[in-house]
Amino acid sequence: MTEQNGGGTISSLRNYVTQQQLSLRYVLIACIAGFQFVTVTSVVLLVYFTMDRAILKQSEDLLDQHSEIIVERISNFFLPTLQAGEMLVELVESGMTDQTQTTTLERIFYGVLRTSPEISGLYFGRPDGTFVHVFQSDGSAELVTRWNDPQQPGTTVLVRDEGYRPIGRYRDDTDDYDPRRSTWYSLAADGRAPTWTNAYTFERTGKKGMTFASPVYRDNRLLGVFGIDIEAVKLRQILENTSFGKNVTMSLFTTTGNMIAHVSDHKMIEVEHIADLTGDVGQITQTLLARLETPEQGFAQQFPASSGEGRHDLMLANIQSLADHDLPWLIATIATREALSGGLRDNHLRALWAAIVLLAVLTLFAIPLANRIRQPVLNFAQQSREMLQGSTRDLSPGSLKVPYSELETTGKTLESQLWKRRNFEMQYDRTFNVSQRGMAWIDPTTMRFIRVNKHFCGLLRKPEGVLLTCGLDDVLSGDKTKILSVFREAVLSDKDFSIEADFVVDEHLAIPLRMTAFPMRDFDGRPDHIFAVFDNNEEEKQSAARLENFKRDVDRIGRINLMGQFAAGLAHELNQPLGALVHDVDSAKFVLNASELDRAEMADILNDIDSHAQRAGDIIRALRNMIERDDQIPHCFQLDDLLAQTLAIMKPEAIAYDVDFELSVYESFVIPGNRVQIAQMLVNLIRNAISALSTVDVTPKVIRLEAYEKDGSIVISVEDNGPGFPAHIKPFTQFETTNKGGLGLGLSISKSLVEANRGTISHVKPHQGGTRFEITLPGKVPERGGEQDE
Repeated sequence: MTEQNGGGTISSLRNYVTQQQLSLRYVLIACIAGFQFVTVTSVVLLVYFTMDRAILKQSEDLLDQHSEIIVERISNFFLPTLQAGEMLVELVESGMTDQTQTTTLERIFYGVLRTSPEISGLYFGRPDGTFVHVFQSDGSAELVTRWNDPQQPGTTVLVRDEGYRPIGRYRDDTDDYDPRRSTWYSLAADGRAPTWTNAYTFERTGKKGMTFASPVYRDNRLLGVFGIDIEAVKLRQILENTSFGKNVTMSLFTTTGNMIAHVSDHKMIEVEHIADLTGDVGQITQTLLARLETPEQGFAQQFPASSGEGRHDLMLANIQSLADHDLPWLIATIATREALSGGLRDNHLRALWAAIVLLAVLTLFAIPLANRIRQPVLNFAQQSREMLQGSTRDLSPGSLKVPYSELETTGKTLESQLWKRRNFEMQYDRTFNVSQRGMAWIDPTTMRFIRVNKHFCGLLRKPEGVLLTCGLDDVLSGDKTKILSVFREAVLSDKDFSIEADFVVDEHLAIPLRMTAFPMRDFDGRPDHIFAVFDNNEEEKQSAARLENFKRDVDRIGRINLMGQFAAGLAHELNQPLGALVHDVDSAKFVLNASELDRAEMADILNDIDSHAQRAGDIIRALRNMIERDDQIPHCFQLDDLLAQTLAIMKPEAIAYDVDFELSVYESFVIPGNRVQIAQMLVNLIRNAISALSTVDVTPKVIRLEAYEKDGSIVISVEDNGPGFPAHIKPFTQFETTNKGGLGLGLSISKSLVEANRGTISHVKPHQGGTRFEITLPGKVPERGGEQDE
């Protein structure tokens, strides 16, 4: 408890530490200001005279110039390709060249290849799948032309020498190339604009490169797509020749990170994506791409190098977009500061090491002096900690020795906080002992009682000395192993714990108590003890039992009210058969008093009497089944019988308002539940429907009841063609009603009755208007089946 309630004192100690740093500032400055002034001045002068910033600025300018040169050379390299694409499209769109003539396209392609050595091949793909492909044979000056005929499988291959003379021709029936399956064709055709592909391996030559594709349209109709292949090796040669030293890398990649070419230390490295780059280069390249807001912008930035880069403590990086040159790529250049500045930084490093040595020497003299000044403060802190932990009980004014006058206010505040804590402990002890709830401290390791109050001793009828020798397992009754396991788990996870269990009073008696416990931690955050509160919940259980009896009484009163409502219907329904019985008896007397007895007529009268008596008996039995005593135990009953009986009871009220019933039951469903509660729910819904229909002028007024199976459950629907619910009324909300004089509890009660039988009820608004309720109940269908319509 001492550590738990020392929060205010600890806060004062922290304030003291802060004040200590401020008050000792002038003392420390007076002792070591000379040493620190010499050190700082030396470092600043060394850095200033070595012109570190000037060297860095020169390196950045050199990197920017080199990046501009690379961008210019790459754009010049791809310029013939872009011009060739524009020229080919212009020739076809203007009608100067017939794109269907293979020989014409072949001759034009031959001229482009001879004037643009950076181009390795040209395509023209048509929408029907035919194509013309001219490329330079690997390792020679020969040109190879491929084309296909839609009428024949395979392709025709023609080989020409440097003078454009044919030197070989053959058919390749295994070549099923279709340009429409190529990426360059689909990109240009779908985008309706010139485009570049990512780097990929050429299917015919097996070399890696990219393709520039340009679609050709005439009168908004696609005539074909020109494709110009550029081998990556030619582009890499430019990057290798442009690199200006070691520890320099250059990467050409797309805005999505797909690598086109990567050169490091004058060497070409095969990389598919910038994510495949490792070390500082990989991290910096990905950072450059992530920070580049738009492809048209470029920027340079400094990055610290990792230890894997040796002595290179700074790397400079630059990223430029080629969008201004109609190229959808980015060029990143990364170099170490040494590669850009050469040996200019050597003097800077020597001066820095000299400053470090000087600082170390001065520190050797400053440390003993600082320790001498700090020692009184450490003694003050130690004494304060002892007071906080309670090892020192002397809290008289002036007992805390203050080393410096600036700490006098802090010392007084600390003494005041300690007095307040001691008063709090006394108040806590008094509250703990006189509380009317059982309280105890429990050891988190042994589960033994450390401290108990009088009320807890009274609950278990044991003296304090006996309980302090017991553990929690000694006073628990029943399955104590499981309770202790859950208890320990809650303590270890620093969670509150609450359980109702029986606690042993003596060998013949156990009382139910509710135990609520939570761990308390010490000054260092370790579990100190578990604080537990024990309450006798016997009275709560008795209150719950009284509440349950009250609910049963309310339910019984509801059934009695329901019986009264049914009585009116019963009187109306029995009026007709009883009246008919009286009439038939009068007729029988008249026949008996006649001079001659007509036996046939007498038999008809007796049959009528029997029929009317049977009908009266059916009505009485239906009412008895509806309101039979509810023993709160679910029973299985026939749903179709309950629906028919319910409609029979509600029929007089429906006739009074000119309302018709329609009943559809597709199976003989069996429902396990409380028959009276489900009947009461149905009567509530039907009475609400009749009340709603009585307020509208509609013909006919119909209430439809339907029962069917859905997803293993039985669904009962009650639907009417009345006015429905207003927008501001939410069904099943208590005290909201559309009936004048109603309380708004009918639907809420119906919902409770359905849920009591493990079912659900929902309101559905039919498309044709009105109101529809769907009740879903557990049930089953017997093996026999049938359909009943009424």
